[in-house]
Amino acid sequence: MDFEYLHLFVHNAAVWRDWFVKTLDFAAIAAPTWQAFGELAVQRDRILILLSSPGSGRREVSHFLHHYAEGVGDVALRVRDLDAIAARLQRLGVPLTAPISTEVTAAGPLRWCRISGWGSLTHTLIERPADPPRSPVWTPPRPIALPWLAIDHAVLNVPEGELLAAATWYEKCLGFQPEQQFVIQTPRSGLRSLVLKHPDGDATLPINEPTSDNSQVQEFITQHRGAGIQHAALKTADLVTTIAELRRRQVQFLSVPASYYQQLPNRAGFWRAAGDWAAIAQQQILVDWPADSPQSRLLQTFTQPLFERPTFFWEFIERQSAPTPTGQRPADGFGEGNFQALFEAIEREQQSRGSLG
Repeated sequence: MDFEYLHLFVHNAAVWRDWFVKTLDFAAIAAPTWQAFGELAVQRDRILILLSSPGSGRREVSHFLHHYAEGVGDVALRVRDLDAIAARLQRLGVPLTAPISTEVTAAGPLRWCRISGWGSLTHTLIERPADPPRSPVWTPPRPIALPWLAIDHAVLNVPEGELLAAATWYEKCLGFQPEQQFVIQTPRSGLRSLVLKHPDGDATLPINEPTSDNSQVQEFITQHRGAGIQHAALKTADLVTTIAELRRRQVQFLSVPASYYQQLPNRAGFWRAAGDWAAIAQQQILVDWPADSPQSRLLQTFTQPLFERPTFFWEFIERQSAPTPTGQRPADGFGEGNFQALFEAIEREQQSRGSLG
């Protein structure tokens, strides 16, 4: 099971389509296949984003924006055997909110259905006969083409006490499996996190719940008016270059204090010979690595919230690989060494909004 697309429900789809094109170097696409699922679509490499607003006439968009803040309303998942998943859902008593249907495409029939997920989410389940190129060759009118690769993961925030129930639902209904868990605590607030990954693909869904009334997770739930996607991670082949260019284009990111970079050399396995530590610090990128494989670095950074309410934001990520006697070892995991620094960075933003207390 892999990510097929993220569907953003927004007040003005055209404005955000233009933002993706002008700011992130995505291409606007007009493939009839995706017009059946959303109002507008943008794409870069394996990242497909649909955008819909109430003016599109889609009832689910109006319903979502009446109850929730702008953000990801649907996380579409590419599946191998739609009939088997539908049968499992039927046995579990999970109804299909849209029955199995077929869209005719140039690559063959595309079969799909839809279910309600946790909180504000829906999931469109898509079975495709093959993986043809999703967009024509396209060169953006810029000297730098940002090297996007894929959707890495999407993070679901749930109210306190729902973490295990939500994880169990995704395990039973869609076959996700738990991989990692964390508890983050500061003197001010905290969260619990459980990372789910599908064993038959790359779809990854970390789930967070708050451990205090003023937690950043609770702030999201209050502002969003329920459980939903707090952020999604887009993977790039070169994060330092990507973030430098996005800063030039006026994208706003969470700030990281200089003390974070002063402490990095004290971590076990610090790769002192790497020549990019100054550039990483300049772009305020978080870095994590396993002590026994310091070249398997995970680089991460996070934007400020995109919409009017302080809810959804983007994570941009690079997973570097290290050579080993048996081949390349890619960075996996979710930056457990960075979780505390990220949590504290978001706390500083909460404090500036007066929501931390």
